[in-house]
Amino acid sequence: MSKLSPSAALRTVLFAVALSASGCANHVNRNTSDWMKSVNSIKPGTEMGQVKDKLGAPDAKRKGETPVLPVPPVGSPEGVLSTLPPDTKYEHWIYRRGDSHYHVLFQRTATEPNKWEVIAVRSTPSTDVD
Repeated sequence: MSKLSPSAALRTVLFAVALSASGCANHVNRNTSDWMKSVNSIKPGTEMGQVKDKLGAPDAKRKGETPVLPVPPVGSPEGVLSTLPPDTKYEHWIYRRGDSHYHVLFQRTATEPNKWEVIAVRSTPSTDVD
């Protein structure tokens, strides 16, 4: 059995660390990619249960009723709520991922009041206020 020189042992350890770190990075990117595919598959009309199945529980939830006052700024995720009729109940789910926040907004369906469906999906930089 031969002994490794200190420099050879150090190179071996550094190589092993680099190899394992690259595996971790690929795992994280794959999970992010899969999650983004799930977000992109959510369209207006998607049921609330399907969103939870695809994305999991949100990091934050808000509930309310239109009109939203003060009126949300144009281009904000909540801006879509100003297009709904008065007295429309809504839910706003927020998912925080890395440098972005993903907003999924729901309203009750007209035909089934206990059923909720997506009206919009938006994203904002995490530096924006939720």
